[in-house]
Amino acid sequence: MLLSHYIQTTGNDPVKSDGTLNLNKEQIGDMLDFYKELLDKKVLMSVDSFNRNAFASGEVGGTLAWVSDAGGYCDPLKENGYDVKIGEYICEPGAKSLGWFVKPATMYAISNNTEHPEAAAKLLNYLLNGEEMTLRQGTEKGVPISSSALAVLDEHDMLTGFEVQADAMRKENSDKLSIMAPILESEDVYGSFKSDSDYYLYDKLSRDETIDRIYSDMYKE
Repeated sequence: MLLSHYIQTTGNDPVKSDGTLNLNKEQIGDMLDFYKELLDKKVLMSVDSFNRNAFASGEVGGTLAWVSDAGGYCDPLKENGYDVKIGEYICEPGAKSLGWFVKPATMYAISNNTEHPEAAAKLLNYLLNGEEMTLRQGTEKGVPISSSALAVLDEHDMLTGFEVQADAMRKENSDKLSIMAPILESEDVYGSFKSDSDYYLYDKLSRDETIDRIYSDMYKE
């Protein structure tokens, strides 16, 4: 969310063309300030205190989730009697870019060293396109992109639910969404911000000391 806000307000890409991180200390500081502001104003709970059940019970009014997780968050809330809506992508007025990301929910691969390539290919085809697997999985991992899997789900009236609604929102904005770069899911990157920011939030380090620590941990080799 902080990265998306950063992209919207600056138009800068946090990742270089070679896939490496593209954030300096000033930019990290801006994200840290915005994070603290959101916490101070009770807009969101800290990463440390995050509890997905808070949404399911109605304690909080909204949550961010990947498309494939929409049902996991929204179904329990609906079962508790709430009227649940899939919201549009949060975006600052006059944003330079939408700033939100997409990525596969599940990825399969066949090892180049397998002694049974044909059997592996058959298994992969079953997992992605097979009718039995499609019916078992439904939209649990999001709406499949396989045309045969989609046809099976449509035939059995299974293209319903919050994942389908969320995927429709994704499709509407597909030309504005960016593919999640692997570096942004590196433990050194998101983990450093998540853990190091606590030093500032709990008055253990100054703002500048915290920024230095985050930067050092993000770029450590």
